[in-house]
Amino acid sequence: MSFPEEPLNLSPASGGPGYFVATIGQKLNKDKYEIIRKLGYGPRSSTWLVWCEYDDAYFSVKIYTVAESKRAEEIELPILRSVKNLSSTLPLPWYQDSFWETGYHGSHFCIVTNPLSTTVEALRLEEEAKKLPVHVVQRIIYCTTLALEGLHSAEIMHGAVNAGNIYFATGTQADVLRPQLEEEEEPLTIPIGNFEAVESQPIKHSLRGWKHKKAIVSEWPLYLLNLGHAQRSTYKPESSWDYASAPETISQNPSCSLQTDIWQLGALTFKILTGSNLPGFVDEDEGLNLIHAALVTSLHKDDVSAASGFIKDCLRADPSNRLTAKEALRHTWLSKANACSCGYC
Repeated sequence: MSFPEEPLNLSPASGGPGYFVATIGQKLNKDKYEIIRKLGYGPRSSTWLVWCEYDDAYFSVKIYTVAESKRAEEIELPILRSVKNLSSTLPLPWYQDSFWETGYHGSHFCIVTNPLSTTVEALRLEEEAKKLPVHVVQRIIYCTTLALEGLHSAEIMHGAVNAGNIYFATGTQADVLRPQLEEEEEPLTIPIGNFEAVESQPIKHSLRGWKHKKAIVSEWPLYLLNLGHAQRSTYKPESSWDYASAPETISQNPSCSLQTDIWQLGALTFKILTGSNLPGFVDEDEGLNLIHAALVTSLHKDDVSAASGFIKDCLRADPSNRLTAKEALRHTWLSKANACSCGYC
């Protein structure tokens, strides 16, 4: 059975996840935050835009299901705190606060970070061919690699590098965001069982003209989110998680490492350039040839060689032969991400 939003009626008592049942205007954390709208949800949590009167600013609150709350506090929170000790210029979630909140199904752990807009995956799916122009992909991959370099410097593996976890930034101060929110439609609710689920309503961004203006794209503020699958120092693949079929994660003795992120980076680059998932293959040379052939079909001939070289260097079967995040940032293909040569600027 499918649900238009998160299945609020599935309680932990019946083996369900136990999502937080929220309403617009509801106060959280002893009235510190007020719920403004729902930004989205996933298998482990729902995410809400909240307003803090004390700061006169908006934040994002990720409210975990009852089933996932303990894990979030024990595993994800320490990693977020470690990330906060890295450079504030890195395109990563900025931890603000955490607390427990009692809901209909039980106790929920909540993490407060900076709010963000829509995802790269949403942008890709807007396109008829489900793929993005080369200069757009270069900017996306540059920002993602910059985030990975920061994480890897602290021995943190992200573990979920995909287009659905890369977000556009948005304003946080009330004088910036409130006028935009007031112009948009009021949040709707959807009946789910005996509950009223709030419809997801991501914050829109105003970045337009990207199909021609390379200078605009080169300034896009993009962030790598979702540290729910992140690990630090000691790495072990989650049996139920897909690491874009990185060879080491599906071998007889599965493993993962920082270099698993690089495989996912290569798979991401291929997908948003071509609109397709990586082709299945066993032999490395055969696979890399298939990837090159797909790029020949999808890209202008002048763009194939550099893009193919970058992707191949990310998708080596042996993790030790792949680019590091630092090497990827210096790769010829990515070095063009912030250079404007389109003739329109």
